Amino acid sequence: MSMTPSLLGAIQAKEAVKVLLRDKFLKDFYFHVMDTKSWQHNSFSATRSKKSSNQKIKDAYGGWCNSGRVKEIDLETANKMNALLVDVREEDEFNSFHLDQAVNIPLSRIEERTHELEVSREIVLYCKTGQRSLSGAEILRHKGFNKVFSLSSGIEEMIPDLG
Repeated sequence: MSMTPSLLGAIQAKEAVKVLLRDKFLKDFYFHVMDTKSWQHNSFSATRSKKSSNQKIKDAYGGWCNSGRVKEIDLETANKMNALLVDVREEDEFNSFHLDQAVNIPLSRIEERTHELEVSREIVLYCKTGQRSLSGAEILRHKGFNKVFSLSSGIEEMIPDLG
């Protein structure tokens, strides 16, 4: 049996003890990234700024979230391309806010709904933070879609505060 669950459990227990003891190093939030194939371990602190935290997470996970085959573009570029915008968030998220002209195909259903998309058309997938859209774009690439992109950083900063 793999030692991975034991190792990760020990790390989580150590972090929990720090919280309980109000460790002086808890001023910042830390993320730990471990590649269990190479046993490389990286950790980084994150600020409370959503944008900078999201970017640090994306930088740390790098190739795990994006194989490098999916190009990330901004909304201005997507609009210039006249690409089809596909919101891969769930229906309730789409109904609360979405970009004009976007169609909703949740990531959970994208494989079964690829017939609704034109293989030859430029398609830009988006979600809240850019992670689900990368996953969806990878799925489409495997299905033969070569002109598929992901909206970098998602639409989190565009969503109005509804609360």
